[in-house]
Order: sequence, then C-alpha cells, then structure tokens
Amino acid sequence: GGTASAWAVAPATPRVDGAVSASSPLLALIPRMEFGAPATNVTIPTDLVRAIEAGAASLELRSDMFGLASSPKLSGSWRLLYSNGAEIVQLAKGLPLGFSLGPTYQPLDTATGRFENRGNLMNRFNFAKLQTNVVGDVKV
Repeated sequence: GGTASAWAVAPATPRVDGAVSASSPLLALIPRMEFGAPATNVTIPTDLVRAIEAGAASLELRSDMFGLASSPKLSGSWRLLYSNGAEIVQLAKGLPLGFSLGPTYQPLDTATGRFENRGNLMNRFNFAKLQTNVVGDVKV
C-alpha cells in the first residue's frame, strides 16, 4: 500500500478510461521544472508535495484504477512529471559539471511487468547530453 513512488502522464491522451478527467486537478498541481525534469519531493515546497501525494493516493483508491499494473491499457511510454522515488530524487537534486536532470520517461510493458526510468541528463553549457536508465518490476 501507500503512495506510489512516481506519478506519470503519457505525452499523448492516455488510453485509461476516465483517468484524464480524474487526474486533471492533480496534474494542474505539478509545476514545470527547469530542463523539463520531473518535480520531486525535494525540489518543490513541502505543502505542494503533500497536496500532490494526497491527490495521487486518492486517485489510486478509485475502483477504476485497480489492476492497472497488469492492464494492457497502461503499456506505452509515459512522461514522468512527479516522483518521490530515490533514484529520481538523487538525480533531480543536482549533478556536477553543469548537468541537470531533464525530461524523464517510463517505458512500461504490462505484459512482462517491466518498466524503466529513462532520464535525460542535460548540460547547461551544452557540453554533452547523457541518458540514465533504471529498470524495475511494475508489480512490486
């Protein structure tokens, strides 16, 4: 149980019935971050973190949200807008040599139960662009 470690939204209209209208107030809370990085529980004010996490928990309790971890409707590549997951938080706190976390995506395959956190690392001096990947099990 508990709050999900990440909240993501697809770049296109999600295929999960009813989720667009139900999630709209929650999505409106999440601020845009520099370089397109996901907001995290350490990069935004505490009161906003509480509001986002309460909204995510409330959305997860809806009866039409149960079983999504194995639903083919959820498979695809999703853009991560908010996370309190340790690997994303560490990257979002800052990196050396002018690197910062940029847009982060979560390719998700519900048939295999596999997901990735695929983060783009941007350099403010345009020195280089890198990518980091973390693979996980969506059913954990």
